[in-house]
Parts: sequence; C-alpha cells; structure tokens
Amino acid sequence: MMVLRGQAMPFKRGQETIVVTDDHSLSADYLVASRDFALSRGVSAAALLNGSDLSLGVLLNPPPRISYESLQCINANMMNALGSYYETAVDFGRFMEVSTHGLLGMAVQSTGTLLEASGLMLQYMKIRTSVKFADILPSDDMYWLRFTHDPAIREKSITCLKVLFEVAILVSFDAIIKKLLVGRNLSGSTEMRMTVAAPEQLPVYLKEVDSLLYFDQPFVELGVPAAWMALPLGKVDEELGLAATELCESALRDLEPKDIVARLRDNIQHIEGQKPSLKEISSQMHMSVSTLQRRLKEQGVTFQQLKAEAQLLQAKELLINDVCSLDDISSRLGFSDSSNFSKSFKSWTGQTPTAFRNAHSSFVKSDEQ
Repeated sequence: MMVLRGQAMPFKRGQETIVVTDDHSLSADYLVASRDFALSRGVSAAALLNGSDLSLGVLLNPPPRISYESLQCINANMMNALGSYYETAVDFGRFMEVSTHGLLGMAVQSTGTLLEASGLMLQYMKIRTSVKFADILPSDDMYWLRFTHDPAIREKSITCLKVLFEVAILVSFDAIIKKLLVGRNLSGSTEMRMTVAAPEQLPVYLKEVDSLLYFDQPFVELGVPAAWMALPLGKVDEELGLAATELCESALRDLEPKDIVARLRDNIQHIEGQKPSLKEISSQMHMSVSTLQRRLKEQGVTFQQLKAEAQLLQAKELLINDVCSLDDISSRLGFSDSSNFSKSFKSWTGQTPTAFRNAHSSFVKSDEQ
C-alpha cells in the first residue's frame, strides 16, 4: 500500500459531470445499510433520527425509495455519533457488500466479465438512484470508475459526509471487485483516489489493503487494471442472475416516463452562456417542438422551468467556487449584465448572489473548524 497526496493524474480527463434530477431519491436499501451498521455500533435510533424528517416507523420499515436529504441526515448523525470519520467510513465500506445493491447486485454477479458487470451497472443504475453517480473511463492500462457526490454533499461541503461517501464507496467497490475475481491470477493493483485530505492517522485497513491511495485529488475514482476487466467472474446461480436482470429491466421500464426530463436536463445542464431554445433542443432530441412540450407537460414541468433550474445550479456552483466575479458568472450564464443575473437569482432563491456566497463561505469555514 502506498499513500500519495496531490500527485498528477496519469491521463487527461474532462470536467466533472454533475447531474441533478427533480427527485433526489435512492433505494431505501441504503438507509437499511446505514441503519443496521449504526445500530450494530451502538448508535441509538433516536440519535440517528435527530433532526431528520423520518419517523421511527420509516426507519424500521422504509418505503422503496427515500430522499438523499433524509439519508444524509441519518449518515451525518451516524458519523458524528461514532467519530473517527476515516475509521468509521472504512468500516461502513467493508459492511456494504454486493447484496446491499439489491437486484442490481445480484444481476451484476451473473455477468461473464468485470467489463460486462460494469456496463450492466451503468445500464441499470437509475433503478437504484435518481442521481447519476458513476461513470467508467478507460485509459491505456486502467479502467477508472469515477464517482460523483450527491447534490446535498456537494452544495454544503459537509466534511463528515464527504469522507463517508468517498472512503466507504471506494473501500466497498474495491472489496466487491476483488471478491468477484477471487481465485483469479491478478497482476497489478487497484488505485483509490479521493478529493478529501489524508487523515493524520491512516486506518489499519487502508495501511494493509492492496491498493494505491491518493488523497487531495480532483475526482473520486477507483482505478482497476485493464487486464482485470476481461477476467471471468465467479458466477452465482445463472438462472437466478438472469431473473434478477429481467427484473432490473422491468424496473427501468417503469421509470421511462421520467426519462424525458432527465434527458433534457442532460442536454442543457452543462451548456455555458445562452441556453438553447426549445426548437434547438427539440432537434437535438430528435422530436418535434409540440411532442417535447406535450411530454414535459405530462411530467408537470415546462422547458423554461428546466432552463431556469439549470442556470440556478450552475450559478450556485460558480458562487460556491468563490473565484468568479458576478460579471463573469453573469456572462457565463448568458445574462446581459450582473444586475439582471442578481434579480433572477434573488427571484429563484430569495437571496442575492452575494448573500448566498457569504452564507456558504461561513458554512464551510464553520465545518472545517
């Protein structure tokens, strides 16, 4: 094991992908995992629920999906109750197994190779979370599984949640991959890359794990040697795996009515400057203006609402960055001047851009102390 801080990336990458939906939700299986882990470590149910919008009944018998905000409140309470953020995150990562991912976890195990498993995970990821949280990026000798923070963590910069997300997810996926390849002749090592700083005291597991560790990196990534991706997996019951895949496909079809909104957001979310017109975006999505308007109406949203949402998200990201001036932000978002931008931002949030920036800066500083 080797710990490296802030070293250069081995190949050029693009900008981080940020995808947000109107319904930031995920499978309640992850609430169950947090609940069971916390209770097994002596954290009371009352402590877990403190300040959340969840009842004891929901904690015991959750609905199929819960909001990211609810889960992050539970996780923050868990982390603060247990302390030792890095140790806790490592333990939680080891606690989460492939079964934590429900039907998708079962389906992944029925694939032929790690590359096929990765593709299937991306194909059906939407049935587990409404926020796109992972991408696979190949390089010459490695495949990189890049993870994206959910919106609640990214906007508030909550240290304990960043540590939990980054360390736990990398430890978990690293262990799952090695378990799927158990008995194979593995050459090379995985690499865990985190945006968080290295802890003063590295957890014992991270000292011993057969993986290179990088802290203070621009992205959260797990690197897997390219040669591993073609290795056959130790399969579970094939019939069971195929049945799980069919159920994943059925669940994905149930989500299709919402896809038009997600696709539209993907098309406009990262465009700087003047957002495309309804006619332009309809052409990009290979449908008529009237068809797009009708399908959006069925979902209870308008094109203008989605454009405004995209501008608001980009505005918040740029203000939090605390480098761009209001004039620069206004220009990048397609406003004629900073005055028009400020008026729009206040109508969206009830705050001026300066007030939002100052409030966020205060939040980050208090969190870092």
